[in-house]
Amino acid sequence: MLMRLRTRVDARRRGVVLIAVLLIVVVLSLAAFQYSEWITAEYRATDGYTRSVQTRALADSGVHYTAALIGNADAMTNTLNGNPFDNAQAFQTVVVLDNGSSRPAVFSILSLRAPDDPNTATQAYRFGLADEAGKINVNALMQLDNGKGDAG
Repeated sequence: MLMRLRTRVDARRRGVVLIAVLLIVVVLSLAAFQYSEWITAEYRATDGYTRSVQTRALADSGVHYTAALIGNADAMTNTLNGNPFDNAQAFQTVVVLDNGSSRPAVFSILSLRAPDDPNTATQAYRFGLADEAGKINVNALMQLDNGKGDAG
């Protein structure tokens, strides 16, 4: 009699253990999935930050490259051929870093074309610099006539 009672109790416990193991496996699977999603999000955030820092560094290198070309009379004559305003050879897709990847680090110096430029219809921008010295400063003009509006 005692043997039969134990067998029935053990049989009930074996079923409970199976359900407990199943629940533990499900919880661990969900935890692993959540961890995987978290790591993927962290990777994307890190990749985005790295790309933004590289973009900023490329923009800064473009500014320094242009300043070095304009500041050196020899480079202005030889590299730019005396034309810093529309010179695709010097300002289009300048390679900064080529490490053998499919996407080398490059920059380009762009300026908008004037509306009366005949090449505006084909391409709205050009590779080169813009001369800001010829523009009228409206704020300075208003200060010259003390805000009356009759300067000129």
